[in-house]
Amino acid sequence: MSSSIQPRKQRKIVYNMPLHKKNRLMSSHLSESLYLKHHKRSFPIKKGDIVKVLRGSFKGHSGKIVDVDREKYRIAIDGVTLAKTDGTQVQFWVHPSNLLITKLDLSDKWRRQKLAVSEEDFEMEEKIEKREEATEKETKKAEEIPEKEDEPNSKWKKKELEDYAKSQNIEIKSSDTKKDILKKIENQTTEKMEEVKNKDEKGDNNE
Repeated sequence: MSSSIQPRKQRKIVYNMPLHKKNRLMSSHLSESLYLKHHKRSFPIKKGDIVKVLRGSFKGHSGKIVDVDREKYRIAIDGVTLAKTDGTQVQFWVHPSNLLITKLDLSDKWRRQKLAVSEEDFEMEEKIEKREEATEKETKKAEEIPEKEDEPNSKWKKKELEDYAKSQNIEIKSSDTKKDILKKIENQTTEKMEEVKNKDEKGDNNE
């Protein structure tokens, strides 16, 4: 970098360094699994990589890199934000030395060549990633869909209420609204409960 050992001169050289050279300096350590796979201790960071914060107030946070500022020598990670006094979220920029790369973005062919990743391996990894993403989406959808309650209520759709009313032999008019159908169902349930109550009382009296 420089023959000088003075920190001010070292910092000045890094500050004035061209971006293509600064790219090599903006490297982070690879995780243990990536180190064993690619036999490299560190690698230049890129937008799309998934990293883990090792130091600072966001220690332990994992997220995808959304932006790389080579001039300021800082990295923006998804979810690493600070709240302003008015409530708006502002991006917090992290130094690459405080990060650990857990997943590399291999969409760039030059990057694949440097890591000696074959096209077949890359295609296989892409297929696995797509499958994982599809399964994650399915599980999220399943979690978001609320379980349908057994008893009819206002959350039910009109058609569902109509089908339920028909199964219970309740007369419904075409002009009936959702509230009217619910009222009719409630009235029938109360009538049934009263009938059961009356039967129980008659049985107790007979005894």
